[in-house]
Amino acid sequence: MSGVVYGDTWFLPGGKNYASTLLQDAGFDYLWKQTDDNGFLELSFESVFQQARDADFWIGSGSFGSLAEMKGAEPRYQHFKSYLTKKVYSYNLRLGETGGNEFLELGYLRPDIILKDLVKIGHPELLPKYNLFFYQNSNKKPCLKNSFYYYKNRSLHFNLHINTTWQLQFHESINSFCTV
Repeated sequence: MSGVVYGDTWFLPGGKNYASTLLQDAGFDYLWKQTDDNGFLELSFESVFQQARDADFWIGSGSFGSLAEMKGAEPRYQHFKSYLTKKVYSYNLRLGETGGNEFLELGYLRPDIILKDLVKIGHPELLPKYNLFFYQNSNKKPCLKNSFYYYKNRSLHFNLHINTTWQLQFHESINSFCTV
Protein backbone atom coordinates (compact mmCIF):
# COMPACT_ATOMS: atom_id res chain seq x y z
CA MET A 1 0.00 0.00 0.00
CA SER A 2 1.02 3.60 -0.39
CA GLY A 3 -0.06 7.15 0.32
CA VAL A 4 -1.81 8.87 3.21
CA VAL A 5 -5.00 10.72 4.09
CA TYR A 6 -5.23 14.47 3.43
CA GLY A 7 -8.45 15.85 4.85
CA ASP A 8 -11.01 13.12 4.16
CA THR A 9 -9.27 11.70 1.10
CA TRP A 10 -6.56 9.06 0.78
CA PHE A 11 -4.21 9.83 -2.12
CA LEU A 12 -2.25 6.93 -3.58
CA PRO A 13 -0.66 6.09 -6.94
CA GLY A 14 -2.88 4.77 -9.70
CA GLY A 15 -1.95 1.52 -11.44
CA LYS A 16 -0.19 3.29 -14.33
CA ASN A 17 1.56 5.88 -12.13
CA TYR A 18 5.38 5.84 -12.12
CA ALA A 19 5.37 5.02 -8.38
CA SER A 20 3.15 1.99 -8.99
CA THR A 21 5.43 0.89 -11.82
CA LEU A 22 8.53 1.17 -9.62
CA LEU A 23 6.84 -0.81 -6.83
CA GLN A 24 5.91 -3.57 -9.27
CA ASP A 25 9.38 -3.53 -10.87
CA ALA A 26 10.84 -4.04 -7.38
CA GLY A 27 8.71 -7.17 -6.93
CA PHE A 28 5.82 -5.78 -4.88
CA ASP A 29 2.24 -6.79 -5.60
CA TYR A 30 0.74 -3.30 -5.64
CA LEU A 31 -2.91 -3.53 -4.58
CA TRP A 32 -4.16 -0.91 -7.06
CA LYS A 33 -2.13 -2.11 -10.06
CA GLN A 34 -5.29 -2.96 -11.99
CA THR A 35 -6.46 0.66 -12.17
CA ASP A 36 -5.86 2.59 -15.40
CA ASP A 37 -4.97 5.88 -13.70
CA ASN A 38 -1.52 7.35 -14.36
CA GLY A 39 -2.02 9.99 -11.66
CA PHE A 40 -3.17 9.57 -8.12
CA LEU A 41 -6.33 7.88 -6.90
CA GLU A 42 -8.51 9.71 -4.40
CA LEU A 43 -10.20 7.19 -2.13
CA SER A 44 -11.91 7.11 1.24
CA PHE A 45 -10.05 5.83 4.28
CA GLU A 46 -12.57 3.03 4.57
CA SER A 47 -12.04 1.74 1.02
CA VAL A 48 -8.24 1.75 1.46
CA PHE A 49 -8.54 0.02 4.82
CA GLN A 50 -10.81 -2.64 3.37
CA GLN A 51 -8.32 -3.47 0.60
CA ALA A 52 -4.99 -2.85 2.39
CA ARG A 53 -5.56 -3.68 6.05
CA ASP A 54 -3.35 -6.79 5.71
CA ALA A 55 -0.73 -5.34 3.36
CA ASP A 56 2.78 -6.38 4.37
CA PHE A 57 4.38 -3.01 3.53
CA TRP A 58 3.36 0.63 3.51
CA ILE A 59 5.69 2.50 1.19
CA GLY A 60 5.42 6.24 0.68
CA SER A 61 3.81 7.31 3.93
CA GLY A 62 3.94 11.01 3.09
CA SER A 63 6.19 13.32 5.05
CA PHE A 64 5.62 11.66 8.41
CA GLY A 65 8.88 11.15 10.27
CA SER A 66 7.70 8.46 12.68
CA LEU A 67 4.93 6.03 13.46
CA ALA A 68 3.96 8.15 16.47
CA GLU A 69 3.62 11.20 14.23
CA MET A 70 1.42 9.20 11.86
CA LYS A 71 -0.78 7.98 14.71
CA GLY A 72 -1.07 11.53 16.05
CA ALA A 73 -2.31 12.77 12.68
CA GLU A 74 -4.68 9.86 12.01
CA PRO A 75 -5.25 7.31 14.82
CA ARG A 76 -6.82 4.79 12.42
CA TYR A 77 -3.42 4.24 10.75
CA GLN A 78 -2.44 2.03 13.71
CA HIS A 79 -4.94 -0.63 12.61
CA PHE A 80 -3.05 -1.57 9.43
CA LYS A 81 -0.87 -4.69 9.60
CA SER A 82 2.10 -2.82 8.07
CA TYR A 83 1.85 -0.21 10.84
CA LEU A 84 1.64 -2.86 13.57
CA THR A 85 4.62 -4.78 12.14
CA LYS A 86 6.56 -1.52 11.67
CA LYS A 87 7.02 -2.01 7.94
CA VAL A 88 6.16 1.58 7.07
CA TYR A 89 8.63 3.47 4.87
CA SER A 90 8.78 7.17 4.13
CA TYR A 91 11.06 8.88 1.66
CA ASN A 92 12.53 11.45 4.06
CA LEU A 93 15.86 9.81 4.88
CA ARG A 94 17.78 12.65 3.24
CA LEU A 95 16.88 16.16 4.20
CA GLY A 96 18.85 19.21 3.12
CA GLU A 97 20.17 21.89 5.44
CA THR A 98 16.88 23.81 5.31
CA GLY A 99 14.72 20.67 5.57
CA GLY A 100 14.11 20.14 1.85
CA ASN A 101 13.34 16.55 0.97
CA GLU A 102 16.01 15.23 -1.39
CA PHE A 103 13.71 12.46 -2.68
CA LEU A 104 11.41 15.15 -4.02
CA GLU A 105 14.29 17.30 -5.28
CA LEU A 106 16.56 14.60 -6.75
CA GLY A 107 14.54 11.40 -6.97
CA TYR A 108 12.95 12.06 -10.35
CA LEU A 109 16.47 12.18 -11.82
CA ARG A 110 17.47 8.91 -10.18
CA PRO A 111 14.77 6.27 -10.56
CA ASP A 112 17.58 3.71 -10.42
CA ILE A 113 18.26 4.62 -6.79
CA ILE A 114 14.56 4.61 -5.93
CA LEU A 115 14.23 1.15 -7.49
CA LYS A 116 17.27 -0.10 -5.58
CA ASP A 117 15.77 1.22 -2.32
CA LEU A 118 12.49 -0.54 -3.04
CA VAL A 119 14.25 -3.82 -3.83
CA LYS A 120 16.15 -3.52 -0.53
CA ILE A 121 12.90 -2.94 1.38
CA GLY A 122 11.00 -5.82 -0.20
CA HIS A 123 13.84 -8.28 -0.76
CA PRO A 124 16.73 -7.36 1.58
CA GLU A 125 18.49 -10.66 0.89
CA LEU A 126 19.17 -9.49 -2.68
CA LEU A 127 21.16 -6.43 -1.54
CA PRO A 128 22.67 -7.39 1.83
CA LYS A 129 25.33 -4.63 1.91
CA TYR A 130 23.17 -1.84 0.51
CA ASN A 131 21.92 0.95 2.78
CA LEU A 132 18.75 2.80 1.83
CA PHE A 133 19.35 6.12 0.11
CA PHE A 134 15.96 7.92 0.02
CA TYR A 135 13.63 5.68 2.03
CA GLN A 136 13.69 4.92 5.72
CA ASN A 137 11.70 2.81 8.09
CA SER A 138 9.38 5.16 9.97
CA ASN A 139 10.93 4.08 13.28
CA LYS A 140 14.05 6.10 12.42
CA LYS A 141 14.79 9.80 12.23
CA PRO A 142 16.29 11.58 9.16
CA CYS A 143 20.05 12.08 9.31
CA LEU A 144 21.49 15.36 7.99
CA LYS A 145 24.73 13.48 7.34
CA ASN A 146 22.77 11.51 4.74
CA SER A 147 22.08 14.59 2.67
CA PHE A 148 23.84 15.65 -0.51
CA TYR A 149 24.35 19.02 1.19
CA TYR A 150 26.49 17.31 3.83
CA TYR A 151 28.80 15.79 1.25
CA LYS A 152 28.88 18.85 -0.99
CA ASN A 153 30.04 21.03 1.88
CA ARG A 154 32.77 18.62 2.90
CA SER A 155 34.53 19.00 -0.43
CA LEU A 156 33.33 15.71 -1.84
CA HIS A 157 33.24 16.80 -5.47
CA PHE A 158 32.48 14.60 -8.41
CA ASN A 159 31.63 14.82 -12.07
CA LEU A 160 28.35 13.23 -13.02
CA HIS A 161 28.96 10.69 -15.76
CA ILE A 162 26.46 8.84 -17.89
CA ASN A 163 28.03 5.55 -16.81
CA THR A 164 25.42 4.05 -14.46
CA THR A 165 27.92 1.64 -12.94
CA TRP A 166 30.09 4.55 -11.81
CA GLN A 167 27.07 6.35 -10.41
CA LEU A 168 26.05 3.32 -8.37
CA GLN A 169 29.62 2.85 -7.14
CA PHE A 170 29.65 6.48 -6.06
CA HIS A 171 26.26 5.99 -4.41
CA GLU A 172 27.58 2.97 -2.50
CA SER A 173 30.58 4.96 -1.26
CA ILE A 174 28.57 7.88 0.09
CA ASN A 175 26.22 5.50 1.91
CA SER A 176 29.10 4.34 4.07
CA PHE A 177 29.43 7.74 5.77
CA CYS A 178 26.20 7.54 7.77
CA THR A 179 24.31 4.40 8.62
CA VAL A 180 20.89 4.89 10.15
